[in-house]
Amino acid sequence: MVLLFSFTAGAVILLARDYDERLATRSVAQAIAFQSARVGAQQVAVGTLRGDGAVALDEAAAVEQATRAARELLADAGEVGGVSVVVEADRVTVVVEIVDEIEGGFGGSKRAIVRAEGSARAVAG
Repeated sequence: MVLLFSFTAGAVILLARDYDERLATRSVAQAIAFQSARVGAQQVAVGTLRGDGAVALDEAAAVEQATRAARELLADAGEVGGVSVVVEADRVTVVVEIVDEIEGGFGGSKRAIVRAEGSARAVAG
């Protein structure tokens, strides 16, 4: 009985640790995605504001700046992953994928991709 409870407790601890690490990685990925989208949404095409006041993004600059910000934030967090950016009218959407490697309890490791998406919209005001 003692062995059964010991192995069960050990398995629960390992599962809880894995879940906690995945949750932390997901939080990092979401923060990076939202901050990068915000940076991209700040790349407003100034000429459109002077015309009719409508907000339009400089698509090339938005993609470039959001990608740069995401890569810098990934490096600062010590994470490895990929970034994709989509610009639609006045909205920037950034998808961040982080390669999450978790060391197993018995010397092995597991590898998973943690994906998060963030978007921001440019508004005049």
